[in-house]
Parts: sequence; C-alpha cells; structure tokens
Amino acid sequence: DDLSDTIDASDFAKLLESMGTTYCEEEHRRTVKKISEVDSSSGKKVIKKSVFVQWYVDWLFGDGDSDEESEAESRDSDAASSKKESKERSEGWGSLFKTSEKGSWKCEVCMVTNGPSVFKCSACET
Repeated sequence: DDLSDTIDASDFAKLLESMGTTYCEEEHRRTVKKISEVDSSSGKKVIKKSVFVQWYVDWLFGDGDSDEESEAESRDSDAASSKKESKERSEGWGSLFKTSEKGSWKCEVCMVTNGPSVFKCSACET
C-alpha cells in the first residue's frame, strides 16, 4: 500500500474544509465509513485518493442519490434529520425572494416584486 496516496479517515473533515467545502459530521459520517478502509500495514482507517476523488466529483455533480445506501439507513437518516430540521428550521435561499421593503408589491401579470416607489412593473411595464 502506498500511504502517499491516502489520508487518515480522521482527517476527512480537514480535507473538505481545506477545499472550501463545508463538512457536516451528520451527513459525512456514512461517507467516511463507505469510502475508508483499514490499511494493512498500519491498521489505521484510511481513504485512498482515487476513491475520494471519485466520491467528491459524484457528490458535487451527481443527482444526490446513493446506490450503496440501504433503504433502512435512508429511512433512519431521514427520520433523524427531519426531527432535527423541525427544531432548527432555517429559511434557506428561498428567503431571498421575500418582499423585504414595506410597501412593495407583486405584479399580477409576471409576479415580479417591485419597490414601493415604482408605479409600473419594472419587468413587464404593466
């Protein structure tokens, strides 16, 4: 085994964060289990570079489905995450489209939100 092409599984979070990616222990715990293996010479859990790169590209550009994840794991994970999400509800990027300025109005023709000082829709001019 060539250890220069591996990282310790415990360094997975550091690797992701060094690449500008947010590490989430809850989400990535299963990933580490799935892509790591025990090195025969050191006995440590390691992640091979080629395996990491394949997973990372799929994670970035894939459709989010995991063929290797069992249905039971998925159900358990979904149940746990929905409980947590209900406690820690965030608005997400959808809040960018809320009417923020008092007196703003939504065009009935094209549904664009316009500021209070605009009398004609800025998008369709109705």
